[in-house]
Amino acid sequence: MTPDIAVLSMGPSKRHLPDTAWAYGHPRRAVVEMLSAAVAKTRSPVAVVPVAAGVKRFTPIRMDKAVYGTGWDGTVMVELRTDGTNRVMLRW
Repeated sequence: MTPDIAVLSMGPSKRHLPDTAWAYGHPRRAVVEMLSAAVAKTRSPVAVVPVAAGVKRFTPIRMDKAVYGTGWDGTVMVELRTDGTNRVMLRW
C-alpha cells in the first residue's frame, strides 16, 4: 500500500502542561519519518515542524511530504473525490 497522504491528530507541542502532546512526546520522530517515507505526495514545504525525540523533548524538522498534523497545521480536512483524487484543506 502506498498512501497519498497521512494525517496525525495531536495537540501543539507549545502547550507545556500535563496530559498534552508535549508531555507524552507526540508525535515521535520515528513515526513521522516512517510516514514521510511511505506517502506518495508532497506538500508545500513547512520550514519547521516539531517532532518528539522523547518525552518533553522536541526538535524541528522540515516537512515537504504530504504528512499533516493538527498540532502543526490546525484543522486538517481531506476531500475525497469519486475519481480517486483528494484535496487537503487547512484551517486555523
